[in-house]
Amino acid sequence: QTILMGTVPDPDKPQKGEVFANLRYEAHNNPYDGMCIHEWAAPEVGDPLDEDRWYEYNPSLGYQLLISAFRKDSRGMPADSFAREHLGYWSEINVFAKLVGEKSWKACETACPPKVGVIVYGAKFSPDGSEVALSAAIKERRDNAVPHVEIVKVEQLSIGIQWLVDWLVERVKRCSQIVIDGQSNAQELTERLQSARVPKHVIVRPTATEVGGACGAFVSAINECKVTHFGQPQLTTSVTKCQKRKIGNRGGFGFESTREADATLAEAAALAYWQVTVTKRDPARKGRVGC
Repeated sequence: QTILMGTVPDPDKPQKGEVFANLRYEAHNNPYDGMCIHEWAAPEVGDPLDEDRWYEYNPSLGYQLLISAFRKDSRGMPADSFAREHLGYWSEINVFAKLVGEKSWKACETACPPKVGVIVYGAKFSPDGSEVALSAAIKERRDNAVPHVEIVKVEQLSIGIQWLVDWLVERVKRCSQIVIDGQSNAQELTERLQSARVPKHVIVRPTATEVGGACGAFVSAINECKVTHFGQPQLTTSVTKCQKRKIGNRGGFGFESTREADATLAEAAALAYWQVTVTKRDPARKGRVGC
């Protein structure tokens, strides 16, 4: 028999509570034989000074738990922190083990993205074949430049992909790479671009391992404030409210959609970020004899 106990994870440090959050979610939504959950959890933050609620969500209060400690913490902690740690409050955002905290993402926001540099586009098709997200990344041509990412467009596949082909072909001479990922329509987009004379070496079709590496590098860059964005609401929701998706057996991971967020945008941005940091191709660089 395995017994797990814990405190609701801090929403700004989701990875520290990943196992607990995932198990709780499974217990509530996809329980299996042998699993049992006992939970005394407040449905809202409420008034931290309401002592009746303390007893309601803490059966051992006055026995193993000291009422004096609750009184001290209720006055010295933020209301949401007190609710999480003493009343078992899980906000909707806590249900999933997030990859990126809102504060980390906000710290990367800029109002002045670079205007020139190496450019990469990323096209990510959703797993259910319903949509495609087109992203862009740009990195200035200087040492230690910080890449910038943004979402160009998200479109339903019910209108087809010719608009995407036309958009990319029009800009191919100015970009270094075009990254294409996803089962649905990815091959079709690749073939149409090649038919439109986009060079094969411009198109990148990443392996599952490379997708996992791209997402890992993107998350690390966010946590270390080594990437910028300009606060697009759709991208912000995707990056900060998606959960972790396992890729392969070597620790790779991607973004998984939740009820609140669509992971297609986050992975599109991750793919563009990855390639703009590793590509050696720069259409603006003039060739030299002997090179």
